[in-house]
Amino acid sequence: MNRLLFRKIIGLTVVAVIIISLFIVYMFPFWTGAIIYPGGENTASARVEIPKYYYEAANWLNNQSGDFVCYSLPVTRLGYVAYSWSHGYYGSDITLGLFSMPIITSGQAGNYASDVIANMILNNKTFNFGEALALMNVKYVIFHNDTNWGYIEGNQLTDYSIPQPDFISFLNSQKGLYLEEQFGELYIYKNTYWEPSLVYSTTNPIAVNENFSDAITEISTNQSKLDANIKSSSSIVYEKINPTEYIVHVNSSKTFSLIFTETYDPGWAAYLGGNEVSNHFIANGFANGWYINSTGNLVITLKFLPQTTYYYGAAISITTVISGSLILLVVSIKRSKKHRYACKAPT
Repeated sequence: MNRLLFRKIIGLTVVAVIIISLFIVYMFPFWTGAIIYPGGENTASARVEIPKYYYEAANWLNNQSGDFVCYSLPVTRLGYVAYSWSHGYYGSDITLGLFSMPIITSGQAGNYASDVIANMILNNKTFNFGEALALMNVKYVIFHNDTNWGYIEGNQLTDYSIPQPDFISFLNSQKGLYLEEQFGELYIYKNTYWEPSLVYSTTNPIAVNENFSDAITEISTNQSKLDANIKSSSSIVYEKINPTEYIVHVNSSKTFSLIFTETYDPGWAAYLGGNEVSNHFIANGFANGWYINSTGNLVITLKFLPQTTYYYGAAISITTVISGSLILLVVSIKRSKKHRYACKAPT
């Protein structure tokens, strides 16, 4: 055999062995998924496969009418959940990113009312669950029957302190709640006390100093007070420009409080006649409220200011990039012309 040919064969063989070693043998755990932690007796797998029925439930909910909120059960301590899926799951509630509408969970940052209601459930306090949820614009309650109760038992971050069957019994016994749809292990209960109340006004606010749970009990067991706080929204019409801006038309003969049932954030601002309304407070333990010291036909604009800042920042960044590119292009053209003229032979 020709010595040169022999060397080529040896060289190609070495290269082939290196490629196979690097991309097949060494990477074999990546191809098989063995690199992903499979889980153990006390910990969930790092491999996650969301069941198909979650997407079916999301599609159904996303097609329901109205601006509404969903309340997720069972109660969690700090927003952590554990599900008995094919590979298991442990982390934040997956519905928060999967469903298009707002999802309220206990332990959710900025939602004190949700925590109060969750503790009332756990402590078996008597109250009307549906009417209390109506204060938070909740139309549907989602119960996760696929919760991994064995995993969360005794876990300080997730221990619900109440067994699974009691949650189902609790929901089935509540006046105004009924099971409307079921997708796999997701049970969706409709709250018949819900009325469209993303934005509403009230001339009869109830001031709460400390014990919000007593206020929830009082309101949710007294229909007339609930009527005064939610059903006074007939004089309001609002237009949703986008998720960060709303135009509200109000016709009121009295000064009033404007309630916007998005989770309270100091970034939300209300503008009346071009001026920002200064009296921004937490309403219903979680929502945004403003005291409007004006009457008549009013146009109020609600804006989420951090989003506006983001738009300004993005516009500045894009303008900077475009300007920089144009400057570089002009400089490059000038240098090219200068070099061409410098290289031209003298006549």
